[in-house]
Amino acid sequence: MSEQKFLNKTNLLYLLIIILCISNISLIFRIRLQHKIIGDLKYKYLSQQSRDKLRLKKFPDFQMKEIKEGKIFSLNTILSQKSHTLFVFFSPSDCGACLFERILWQDIYNKGIVNVVGISSHNIRESKKWVNQTKLSIPILYDENGKLRKLLGIKRTPIKILIDQQRNILIADDSVRLYKNTRKDFLNLLYRKIGRK
Repeated sequence: MSEQKFLNKTNLLYLLIIILCISNISLIFRIRLQHKIIGDLKYKYLSQQSRDKLRLKKFPDFQMKEIKEGKIFSLNTILSQKSHTLFVFFSPSDCGACLFERILWQDIYNKGIVNVVGISSHNIRESKKWVNQTKLSIPILYDENGKLRKLLGIKRTPIKILIDQQRNILIADDSVRLYKNTRKDFLNLLYRKIGRK
C-alpha cells in the first residue's frame, strides 16, 4: 500500500513538472510573439507617438559633467561636432534592457554617422562603474537630480532621442531594441531621418 502511495506521489510530481515546463514554454512563446507584434506596430508609428509623449518639441539647452573625465559639456558644444546627435537616456542600476541595448548605441557611435551621447541621472560612481563594466566608449553625461529627464517628461529608460543642429527632436524612441532585426529597424529609421540611404 505504501509502495502504491509512493508511486502515486511520484507520478503526481512528474505530472506537475511536465505542466510547469509546458506553461513556461507557452509563456516564452507568447512573450516573443507579443514582442514581435507590438514591436512591428511600434516601428511603424513609433517616431511620432513617442515624440508626442515628450513635453517639448525642441531639445532644451544644458550644461553637464562628463562622468569619466569630469569635463563640462554644453548642448552647443555637442551640436557643433556633427549635424545630428543621438541622446541615449539610461539607468545603470534598474534598467536590464539598457545592458542589452548598449550594443546598438556603441554600434551607431562606431559608425560615426551621428554624434552619440549617453545621459544618466544615477550617481556618477554607479554610472561610471556600469560604463567601465560594459566597455561603452560613448561619452556619458551626468544629469544631476534628473533635471533634463524631468524637463523632457521621460518616465522610463532606455529612450533614444535624435536631434538636429536646430535642436528639433526628430526621433524619440522608447522601445527596447534587443534583437538584431529590431536594431536594424532603428538604424534604417535613423538613416531616413538624417537623409541618408
